[in-house]
Amino acid sequence: MFISAARRSIIKHRYCDGPPDLDLEIVAPESTSRDYRVKSQEYEAFGIREYWIVDPQAEIVEAAALDADGVYRPLPIVEGRIASTVIPGWFLKPEWLWTDPPRNPIEVLRELKVI
Repeated sequence: MFISAARRSIIKHRYCDGPPDLDLEIVAPESTSRDYRVKSQEYEAFGIREYWIVDPQAEIVEAAALDADGVYRPLPIVEGRIASTVIPGWFLKPEWLWTDPPRNPIEVLRELKVI
């Protein structure tokens, strides 16, 4: 999960006093239905601004952001990447996760302009 610096006051010693700005789930074979359906509905109701799902079995990455009505709308894949609306400048290229051999992490960080 991600909580912006502007909302760090919700982080308490043993809990968060409010929803994170972004939640990312890695789908496990035994939780596919829960991750795709139940959690999406719960997170939308809780007001989590973005919900990302990484499904290693299906080699799929999906992301959605709350619209003005508080309903999740899919984030588009543009030029092979999904850009966050919550974390400025952050994006993910799903291909990074499924290449064989795996991408060099340093190359990925350079592309993200982290280094």
